[in-house]
Amino acid sequence: MTQLIKAFAKDEAGVAGIQYGLFVAVIAAITMVCVTGLGVVFSPGARVTGVGVGLGGE
Repeated sequence: MTQLIKAFAKDEAGVAGIQYGLFVAVIAAITMVCVTGLGVVFSPGARVTGVGVGLGGE
């Protein structure tokens, strides 16, 4: 029984899958924050201040 527990503790096969899952979760969270931020900035009700001056507007 102790050999089985020791073998299970030394097995690292699932560690890489967990790491990739965490990386995907972090990237998804960052993407959601960025897309939400851009949606607020470019929404029809958003105020534009100073952008028109740099683009040749009034």
